[in-house]
Amino acid sequence: MALARGLSTIQVKRYTKKITKSRLNELEVSWRQHNKFMKQKGMHDLRYEKFSDYLDYCFGKVKIKNTFQPLEAKEDWRDRDHRNKYPSAPLTKPTQAIDNSWKAKESKNFTVAPAYNKGAYQVIPRTDVQHIGK
Repeated sequence: MALARGLSTIQVKRYTKKITKSRLNELEVSWRQHNKFMKQKGMHDLRYEKFSDYLDYCFGKVKIKNTFQPLEAKEDWRDRDHRNKYPSAPLTKPTQAIDNSWKAKESKNFTVAPAYNKGAYQVIPRTDVQHIGK
């Protein structure tokens, strides 16, 4: 048999536990610690004047309002005369690359080989290649 319109089998009522005296005392101690901590951190607007306000906060009955206020752009003192004192480098055409073709020709006169009984490599002239490792 179907339920009547508007009725449901899902429980929608929330059951809350009763607050005991010991739990109330613990919450009062935590309220004082919370206010002390917020005062130390300089967040005076997050302190609670009344214990009942803190209880509402603990049990989620009051939501904290977060308001976003963007910072206003202020003129920086460094920008006043900075452009006049330090102008940007002028845009010029790129220069030609330096000619390094002589390095390839010169390196043909040398070879690289490990030294005898050592781990390091050494640069040796081509004329002394027959003496490598001796």
